[in-house]
Amino acid sequence: MPSATACVGGTRKAGLDLLRGTMTLLVLLHHTAITYGAIGGWYYREVKPGPSLPGTLLVLFCTTNQAFFMGLFFLLAGYFTPSAIARKGSWRYLADRGLRLGLPLLLFGWILGPATIALAETSRGQPFGATLARL
Repeated sequence: MPSATACVGGTRKAGLDLLRGTMTLLVLLHHTAITYGAIGGWYYREVKPGPSLPGTLLVLFCTTNQAFFMGLFFLLAGYFTPSAIARKGSWRYLADRGLRLGLPLLLFGWILGPATIALAETSRGQPFGATLARL
C-alpha cells in the first residue's frame, strides 16, 4: 500500500507539506477574521466595525499575518517552479498554469464574483437580480 506522502518521480517533503497546509489555514483564518471584526474589504461583515478588544485582536492578527503569508506562498511556488518546468517542459508547464490559474480566474470574474457581490448586497436590502444585472 503506498504511503500518503508518495508521489510520482520523487519523494514529498513533509515539512513543506506542513508549511503549505499551515499557510492555507492562515488564509482561511485571515478572511474569517475580516468577517468578524478586523479591518479589510470583504463581501460580508458579521459585526459592525468599531473599537473593541476582539476587533483590535483580529486587526493585530490580520496585520501580522498579512505581513508574510502571501509572500511565503509565492516563495514556495518559486521553489517548485524549476523542477516542474524540468519535468514537464516549458510549453506544457505554461499550458497547465494557464488552465489551473486562468480558468478559475475567468469563472470567478464572470460568474462567481458578481453572484457573490449580488448576494452580499441582498443583506443591504438590494434585490439580487437587479444587482446582478447591474454588474
